[in-house]
Amino acid sequence: MTHTYLFEIGLEEMPAQMILGLEQQLQAKTELFLAEVRLAYETIETFSTPRRLAVRINGLAERQEDQLEVIKGPAKKIAQDHEGNWTKAAIGFSKGQGLEVDDIIFKEIDGVPYVFVEKQIVGQATEAVIGDIVTVAKQLSFPVSMKWGARSERYIRPVHWLISLLDDSVVPTSLFGVEASNTTWGHRFLGKEILLEHPDQYEEKLLEQYVIAHYQTRRTAIQSQIRELCQDNGWQVPHMPSLLEEVMNLVEYPTVFYGQFDAGFLEVPEKILETSMADHQRYFPVRDESTGAFLPYFIGVRNGDEAYLEQVVKGNEKVLVARLEDAKFFYEEDKQVTIEAFVKQLENSMYQEKLGHLRQKQVRVKEVALALAEKLNISSEVRETLQRAGDIYKFDLMTNVVGEFSKLQGYIGSVYARERGESETVAQAIEEHYMPTHANGSLPQSEAGVLLALADKLEMLMLFFAIGLIPTGSNDPHALRRNALGVIRILVDHQLSLSLGDLMDDLIETITVAEDIKAGFYAHKEDLLQFFKGRLDQLLEDESDTPYDIRQAVLSTSTLDPLQVIEKAKILTHAQSETDYKLIGESFTRINNMADGLLLEQSIEPDKFQTASERALYEALVAAETDYEQHQVAESRFDHLRQLSPLIDQFFEENMVNADDSLVKANRQMLLKRINHLAQDFAVFSHLVVK
Repeated sequence: MTHTYLFEIGLEEMPAQMILGLEQQLQAKTELFLAEVRLAYETIETFSTPRRLAVRINGLAERQEDQLEVIKGPAKKIAQDHEGNWTKAAIGFSKGQGLEVDDIIFKEIDGVPYVFVEKQIVGQATEAVIGDIVTVAKQLSFPVSMKWGARSERYIRPVHWLISLLDDSVVPTSLFGVEASNTTWGHRFLGKEILLEHPDQYEEKLLEQYVIAHYQTRRTAIQSQIRELCQDNGWQVPHMPSLLEEVMNLVEYPTVFYGQFDAGFLEVPEKILETSMADHQRYFPVRDESTGAFLPYFIGVRNGDEAYLEQVVKGNEKVLVARLEDAKFFYEEDKQVTIEAFVKQLENSMYQEKLGHLRQKQVRVKEVALALAEKLNISSEVRETLQRAGDIYKFDLMTNVVGEFSKLQGYIGSVYARERGESETVAQAIEEHYMPTHANGSLPQSEAGVLLALADKLEMLMLFFAIGLIPTGSNDPHALRRNALGVIRILVDHQLSLSLGDLMDDLIETITVAEDIKAGFYAHKEDLLQFFKGRLDQLLEDESDTPYDIRQAVLSTSTLDPLQVIEKAKILTHAQSETDYKLIGESFTRINNMADGLLLEQSIEPDKFQTASERALYEALVAAETDYEQHQVAESRFDHLRQLSPLIDQFFEENMVNADDSLVKANRQMLLKRINHLAQDFAVFSHLVVK
């Protein structure tokens, strides 16, 4: 016979954005707990609402599994004397385990015999151990926590009730002074106290009191109600998954409604209206199904039933109108100010104490963008766009709208730029320079937008590292990790092959900064390159599942070109399944072991070659070096290395590098050194696991 067990933590309303993560933690930690206490089960179900976290364990075993515990004691030479009699140490060890010396067995560890005993631990009944699940609740981690009452503990929100119900019996336990029972609570306003007779009643009894326990069910209910409204009215709602997730975790019993507002507000740019609705009020904006036009309606979700819904709609309309009036006021005020006036205001806004104000940053970023354009041979038309965009691209930070809706920075700049007669290319570059705004966000597409986005991020990374503002651990208040990943993703997406080390050396000499800042950059340049490598390593692991050894091999080269690194990783990963992969790895690892640390700097003299294999290897090397100079294609470079590999093996079979003739020896060492240099430009093959 198996059991069903329910554990519920009743709380004050939790922050919506944390609830799903906590439910996932509860699932994972419950699984670990059951494994640790040796309780078998069939399935685990988790539940969450703004006021509760719960787990139900189905098919729970009647008792713990028995366990055979093997306990190590002293070494045999201590446990027995020379005549084989048990010593006090052995007798004391066995008695300490509740056993006799006759139960002792011997096992060897690293060739040394030790005393062991085996104890059969009989499992306890489930009701005797399942109450310890409260430790799971205590192990949940939160970004923020609080104290309440006179208690010293911290938790996500105050705990008000606790359920610990095994079939029809309460299992005694407590959390922060709250004793477990079989009583839960329904909806805060519509529901009542609920007495559960069995865990299987959980969802049904909660629903009777206006609580939908499964977040998936709440989400489906919201989506279907919105869909029905849209079908009835010829509307469509934009795909806003983060808003949907937040709303479904703000309510326990969702009822969808719609309201409207004055069409005069549609004179305000759509994204301002959309942000005001979604971010401030958690409303879904509405568009015409056929034309996509923004409509003067909104869709909201009430935490409750349909009772008095008309009054709810009126109240929400009144609140939204106040928000939209604010947004319209900010927009109208901004319309009175020129771009040049906003740019001038940047001088009053500090970028960073050691790096000056925002206008100084804007000047430096323009310098970086134009230097990139020069390096990449960008057209004069794009450079003209960069000249203008670089002069103004941060102006929207001084606007009233961005001050109220910070997530619209960039977008508002592009809207205002178009309204004030700037070219479409300038407006697009202004909007795109923030991209990507998160790890997997959209990337800039226009040439000017790409260069301005790269310049903005590189300037920040170089100078923040220069003044010692380097992220440590998980602490990254300036989002430097996101910016570094953004640089990498933009370079790769647009197939821009650039050595970051060489590039940043050129840029730091181009931009207008004090000499001590430049010195700080050079002092921390290696730290910054390692920082980029860390982001590249994560990208290779997450997006292409590149094996660890290959990631290390391609990231350990002397130059860091993100596009080339990713291409090389793809080539080596594919080559793993080919027959000569092992030979290639071993050949260049052997070369590296012999050539690493050689300080020779001389030309190779072909007339000193003594064997045909020596000459063949040299000629193949020269051909590879010539191709390396002419082409940057990683696949072509790897093909040359593949061709060198059997020649290397033949060379080692027929030649002794450390020859008696010092000139021959030096010539061969120099040959190995040049091959190693060529190979390590592609990857450090000694990192590869090829055995």
